Amino acid sequence: MSRALFVCAAALILSAGSTAAHAGPNFEAVSVVAAPNAVAGAGLDLIVTVRIDPGQSTTFTPYLTSRGVIAGALALAPVAVPQPPSGRTVRIETSVPVPSNVSGVFTVALSLDDANVVAEDNELDNVVAATSVTRIRAQQADLQVASVLSQQARRRPTDPIDVDVTVHNAGEVAATIDLAAFVSRGPEVTPADVELARQSVTVPAQGQVSTTLSGLVPAELAAGSYSLGVIADPAGQVADFDLGNNLGLAAAPLVVYFDTLSLDTQSLPAATLTQLFFVAMQATGGDGAYGFTVSDGELPEGLSLSPDGELSGVPSRSGSFDFTIQVASDGKTDARAFSVDVVRSNAILTIATDELTSGFLNMPYEQLLLAGGGEAPYNWDLVDGEGFLPPGLDLSPAGLITGVPNTLGTFNFQVRVDDRLGNRDQRPLRIVVTSATNIIILVQQTPPLPVGEPVDLPVVAAGGVQPYTWKAISPTPPGLSLSEVGQLVGTPTQVGRWPVWVQVTDGSRAAVTDTSLVQVDVVNAGDFEIDLLELPRSTVRSSYEVVISARGGEPPLKWSMATGSFLPNDFFLVPGDGVDAPENTAFLYGFPIIDGVHGFTVRVEDAFGRTREMTYALSVDPVVVDVASSCRNLMGSDGGTDWALALLFLGLLRVRRRRP
Repeated sequence: MSRALFVCAAALILSAGSTAAHAGPNFEAVSVVAAPNAVAGAGLDLIVTVRIDPGQSTTFTPYLTSRGVIAGALALAPVAVPQPPSGRTVRIETSVPVPSNVSGVFTVALSLDDANVVAEDNELDNVVAATSVTRIRAQQADLQVASVLSQQARRRPTDPIDVDVTVHNAGEVAATIDLAAFVSRGPEVTPADVELARQSVTVPAQGQVSTTLSGLVPAELAAGSYSLGVIADPAGQVADFDLGNNLGLAAAPLVVYFDTLSLDTQSLPAATLTQLFFVAMQATGGDGAYGFTVSDGELPEGLSLSPDGELSGVPSRSGSFDFTIQVASDGKTDARAFSVDVVRSNAILTIATDELTSGFLNMPYEQLLLAGGGEAPYNWDLVDGEGFLPPGLDLSPAGLITGVPNTLGTFNFQVRVDDRLGNRDQRPLRIVVTSATNIIILVQQTPPLPVGEPVDLPVVAAGGVQPYTWKAISPTPPGLSLSEVGQLVGTPTQVGRWPVWVQVTDGSRAAVTDTSLVQVDVVNAGDFEIDLLELPRSTVRSSYEVVISARGGEPPLKWSMATGSFLPNDFFLVPGDGVDAPENTAFLYGFPIIDGVHGFTVRVEDAFGRTREMTYALSVDPVVVDVASSCRNLMGSDGGTDWALALLFLGLLRVRRRRP
């Protein structure tokens, strides 16, 4: 007998297991799957798989066991096993009743031929248990507020109100409960909110009740819009399977309104110049939705009134301001006249700047003059006949001295400041302009430069004597160069951050120089992406090939594995050569020998230095081997002698199994 036939016969024996043919009848309980949840007094859904010898009939009995064994377990109603039309396997989907007094967590087991009516060769395979537990709960009510509708959308305090409600009971027992209507200023309604009405009802099992809750709007409710809800059994006195659906909300809010409207704020406090002011206007009545406006007069400068009544800001002008504020709600209005006194801070107008920084010839200068006290706005100017600023500098009305001084020397002058009230202060100041012995490069970093786009960007310096002469003393970014007049020109060809040392020399006899490090940033530009988002599945011992392509980018492209990432064994990533795959692609191929999911990251870089990465999950499926089919093929190819020996070997083994 050949080794292949021997192995095949052994495989057939193992696949047959305990279900090998017997001389007499035999039943085998293969599996039972029970519903994870059931209700006492209702049906328990089962899916049962059994094997039986043709020509025999039997029943199986389900058991509820808490110890994993049938001994001492609770037997349920037996179920008849129908004869299979062909073969020996029967799949039964059925439901068996659960006693009404049973609850808890059980394992469902079943026994074939539980009364031992049929004598079998093997009685040890008639019992099987489910692999998961089943929870059987006691019969309970399951209340759900299905709909809530107020018959009146608008009510005043003490007005009667009627709320229509329908409550459903999806449970197994009837429930006598309270239905209570509540209102809340927020979106959620709880038993802690204001109660409108309450009524006791009995809801039958698997039934519903519709009723109307009648009550009065509480006198203490303020005007406004309220969420309306009805809660079934708000005190929680009835055992309920699901408490999450005991609340029902009305689709529309309940608006509580008054016949009158009143602006309740009587007066406003005084305000102080340049200090924060805040008052929240108060109103009652209407329907609770208030809109505030200034109907007459003007607010103090710097203050504003929001629609919801917040009067706030920083007063910028002193004085007494008279105005009228009006509130509107539900078609009604009310108004009140107010007066606000904005008092001064009592601080005398004073120039705070007493010394100015020195300036350098031909270098930018900036200095802000400061003042305090008085009343803004301030206005600055030079005092006529009391000196002048260095040539090249100017003083703005806001007090900012700016410009580029072009004359050496010490310049004395006087500045004055006037406030809104006509107060004035003045002070003598001076600026010393000295020679800038050192030239200074002002640019430390360029703005982002898009790769592949032309650049003409100045590098700026100050001080020294013009004209300046520039040069780069370290390599510039690929595609860019620095001209003698200080222009960075060209077209960048590679992405990255490039530190460039530049040097400038002034036009004096001393040829003063400055050297500085300038950061040049070349950034991505245009489309550049990996197109393939996921890999097709593979199978063990099957050739695998796929092309990964990139869109955009400046050729040539460089493909590689990302740092720290590796391909599965016997897989390779080869850049496209224009023959087997286009040049903008990579060719992924291999011959997987291990099933599972393999993760890795592919990277591509273009000529500009831009990089893109894509992480893939390669799923390798195992090979499914059909033993019976392989054996049939083997029989057809090797002839009858070896096959007969295999059958003889199989028969001898089965005879040995049957010996007592």
